[in-house]
Parts: sequence; structure tokens; C-alpha cells
Amino acid sequence: MTMEKIKLLQTRVFHDNKVYLLASDIAELMGYGEAQFIEDYREILCNLDCMPPLVLETDFNALVLENDDLFENLQHLEITRVDTLRFETEIQKSIYPLKFLFGGELFEHGAKMAGYNSVSEYISEVDYPNEIKKAFDNLRKDSGALDVYRDECDKSNNQDNIDVKLLKEYGLQLQGYTKIKDGRPWYEEFIVGKGIFYHVSYDSDEIYTELRVEDNKLIVPEFNMNGDGIEACNKGYDNDGRDYRLFGVFENIFYILLRKSVKDAGADLLLCEDSGVKLYISSQEAFRLLNPNMFRDVFLFEGKIDFEKDSYLTEYAGKIQYR
Repeated sequence: MTMEKIKLLQTRVFHDNKVYLLASDIAELMGYGEAQFIEDYREILCNLDCMPPLVLETDFNALVLENDDLFENLQHLEITRVDTLRFETEIQKSIYPLKFLFGGELFEHGAKMAGYNSVSEYISEVDYPNEIKKAFDNLRKDSGALDVYRDECDKSNNQDNIDVKLLKEYGLQLQGYTKIKDGRPWYEEFIVGKGIFYHVSYDSDEIYTELRVEDNKLIVPEFNMNGDGIEACNKGYDNDGRDYRLFGVFENIFYILLRKSVKDAGADLLLCEDSGVKLYISSQEAFRLLNPNMFRDVFLFEGKIDFEKDSYLTEYAGKIQYR
């Protein structure tokens, strides 16, 4: 699925770390007159001082997703992430006590080499400005989030991570979905089969290139935590007999959330670990699936997505825009 760039929506308003679009632009995009759009969609309009009528970017996306014809026509969402230099530098400032606790001698040496008698003066005039410059340079580079997403997508194409031919041999498939939260995309992937829906984590000790199915049960070798070699771990088989290959990834997750035992795994994560089934999902994603009106700034799409990216750097904030 490719989201094409919308040329019309070029104006954005940033206020209190929120992103707004002009209601007039959206009205034109939807084939409305501005007055009629304002009348029909009054509930999503925002009014800021000295500004024309605005619509939150998240509300625009929700509007598109709720209108099948509009989404089919656009094949596009507007998702903007805002990174501010102030936020990044405040983080650096807050961790100085910890940095000094573990690296006080380094600061003392740095101050001496730079000709400062006072460490605090060295920090305020040399080290902290350098940290600000690093943060500024990172904003200008505008990398990271999309690179991580693309790396995640590429892992399933790498035979060193998982052998697709081996999966087919055992009647297994890969399913996955893209999630976008706070303007950052991630990719989640699962091994699916009859009685099998298993969350893949390529950074774990599991060895997917040597998995197999025995008596319908998924066997995934793992590196032994004690360093004693490789251990074959029986992940079991879903006794419900559901063939997860016959359903989409969100249908499968929805089924598991409603039919299986799900527990709190901490850090906003829910976990279902049952015979043949392993699913990690954030509570926000789960609630988004169960109730589309909740967490409208969380977006979920089946499969992998191609993004277009525009980057802008303003005097006050580095803004990264994903399309």
C-alpha cells in the first residue's frame, strides 16, 4: 500500500505540540465549499486566536479512515511528528547531575584542558552548548524513525533471520502490520498456521531459521540462557483448531483478545502466551482495535507501507513529516 502525497495540504499550524490543517484546504480536498464544510463538520473545527478555522491533523486522518470512498480516492494520511530543540536540550540538562555523579573526573579534566577553574562554568559555557549543537544536528539529520521501520521490514526478507521456504514446507506463513504512534512507525510480524499465531522477535534468542512443526506443534529452537547450546522449545498448538492463515492479522489479533487469556506485561504492554499463541500488543493498540473511536492518534495498517517523507527545520522546532 502506497500513500501518495497530497499537494494541496501544504499549510500546517503548530500550537502546543499539536498539528493543525486549514479547514479551507480540507474542504477543497473533499469537494466542499468552505462554508458548507464548516457547517457539516463543526464538531471537529478548532479556533485559535487570529487564525482561520483549523482541524487537528489527527481528526483529518480519522475523517479519511471513516469515509471509505474518500480513503480509496486519497490513499493517503497526513502524519506529522514534531521534535523540538527545547525538549531535547531540557532532557540533557536534567541528566547532568547523573552524568557528573558517574563522570565527575571527566568534567574536571575537560575544564582543566579548556582553561576553566570552575567545572560548573565549563559545563555552562562549553559542554552544555556542545550538547545543544549535537541535538540541533540530530534534528537536521532527520533520520532514525523511518530507518528503524525499514530495518524491521527488511528483517523478514533476510534468510539469516527466517527461512521463508522452510515456513512453506511446514504450512506456515508470515503476517504483519504497521503501527504508527506519535508520528513513529513500527512493524510487527507473526508466524501463522493452523493452530499457530506466534509473535516474531528477531532480537530475541529464538532461532527462526531452524523452527519446525511436529504433531501440529510449533517448535522454535532457542539459545540456552545458561550458555549450554541450543534448546528446542515446544510452543504448542492452539486447541481451538483455528487456522490463522485464513484470516487477516487484525482479525486474528481481535480473536485472541476476545477469546484468550490476556495479561498485563507492564510498560503499556498486553501479553497473550497460550499454547500455539504468542502476542505482545500495546494497550493503546488493543483498545484502538476494539473501539475505533479511542486513541485516534494511533494508526494500524495490515502489511508494510511505503512512506514519503518531507523534513522541515524551523527556528523553534525540527519537524518531521511522514507520508
